[in-house]
Amino acid sequence: MEKLRTLKQFGIEVPVVEYIPSGHTACAGCPGAAMLREILKFLGPKVMMTNPPSCSGYFARALEAPLCRHLVEAVAASASGIRAALEV
Repeated sequence: MEKLRTLKQFGIEVPVVEYIPSGHTACAGCPGAAMLREILKFLGPKVMMTNPPSCSGYFARALEAPLCRHLVEAVAASASGIRAALEV
């Protein structure tokens, strides 16, 4: 059974597991890295991500989840392709 912590203000339980290990290359205090860290806790280990070129690509190398980087125009198409491939 995985460890959980409770967010009292929202009344929900969040897993303690980390999918962004310490030592990532995001800037100190980066809100994007903090947001992604919490979102990955909610989504769990069976997540695949697509990412357009941005500064998030620098710390995305440390993710413990599959990540596909694409051109900005192709992110939605690649996400729908990944979804279609997983349904097979």
